[in-house]
Amino acid sequence: MINRIRKGKKQGGFTLIELMIVVAIIGILAAVALPLLMDYLNSSKGTEGDLQVDAIEGKAKKYFYAHNNTFPVGTVALTPTAACCSNAGTKMCPAQASDWTDATWALMNYKNTDKPFRFQYSYTSDGSVATIVAAGDLDCDSTSGVTTITSAGSIIKGEPSFTRTTVGEN
Repeated sequence: MINRIRKGKKQGGFTLIELMIVVAIIGILAAVALPLLMDYLNSSKGTEGDLQVDAIEGKAKKYFYAHNNTFPVGTVALTPTAACCSNAGTKMCPAQASDWTDATWALMNYKNTDKPFRFQYSYTSDGSVATIVAAGDLDCDSTSGVTTITSAGSIIKGEPSFTRTTVGEN
């Protein structure tokens, strides 16, 4: 009878070592993939800043051609004044028309009121040189820094020209 039990169907399955190896492999893959995924997500969030800086550049150029070849003159601090991450629920700035009432934004007819956003925007110009800045903490963790997109505008051979740099991508 004991021989019959020993010769019976052998139980199939994985050994503990095999399971531990699989768990270790999954852990390594997760450790490598997760930071890459977060970088990819933050990079995609950064396109919002590029798009809005493009829009502000376009408004400044339109003003330039319509008003004696000068950029809109004025200085606007970061708008809105509070960092977007300070909004507990969404971690984004709400789209409020009241944030965009500064006279310089009005000169360019610029306002960011379509949907919530992640960057704060500023503009400075003396008429011949313009600087546009978009700043935002894309992952709202306050440890990896702020992404800053700066567009420096000048007049080259009578035409407005902008050069953009991005610093501190999360």
